[in-house]
Amino acid sequence: MGLVNLGQGIPGANGPTSVHANPGPEATDFRPDHAPDHIHLAKNDGPRVSTDTWKPLSEADSTKMTKEQSSFCRKLSDASKKILTARQKMIFKFGKLLSADLLLLQYISMGAAREGGLRGDVSMCEIFERLGGEIQYTGADPV
Repeated sequence: MGLVNLGQGIPGANGPTSVHANPGPEATDFRPDHAPDHIHLAKNDGPRVSTDTWKPLSEADSTKMTKEQSSFCRKLSDASKKILTARQKMIFKFGKLLSADLLLLQYISMGAAREGGLRGDVSMCEIFERLGGEIQYTGADPV
């Protein structure tokens, strides 16, 4: 199991700016370790880009990155970043992109878990986070 293309439908995601991810340890025993969430540009040994900051993951990745690749990352829309982040997480966890039906089921499950969490159900908060949701603590007591 190797790199999986994530760039379908993302403007400019082809050739030297194609976007890929590797399956993680849950999907294959071939890759037992993995850096923080990231994508690869162009090829496996191409620059890695953090899906949190959309900047090179390391100084070595920064050195590998071309001006075209840097510009591509800078110009990604928020919607494209969200799509690529979700796809990267899918590849890491499952080793493949999930079908639209499975994505819809995950979205519905995430919504139900979020609502349960907002009502104070700690187990629903845990499910929400496992599905990829992010809980933002404001310091205020829940209503």
